[in-house]
Amino acid sequence: MEQKRFDDPLQSPEIQDIIMSGVIGCVAVEIAKSMKIDPAEALMLFYESETCLRLHDKQTKLYLFSDKYIADEFLEEYRSKK
Repeated sequence: MEQKRFDDPLQSPEIQDIIMSGVIGCVAVEIAKSMKIDPAEALMLFYESETCLRLHDKQTKLYLFSDKYIADEFLEEYRSKK
């Protein structure tokens, strides 16, 4: 099976996955600090959220915002569900 070549290596799906993983890790750290919980717990909460779904939806362009902004979006969502 021939692998697709990208003019810009940053556009390859593998690199995009690595970048997204890094962003999500940083967001989880911000959430953990704000909620005073373990980062692993923050990560699980984030993965179960609508904010995480929106982050992965390229049409929302949420991925363009800072880690802190995304964490704040999650925290607002989390608090609204309590």
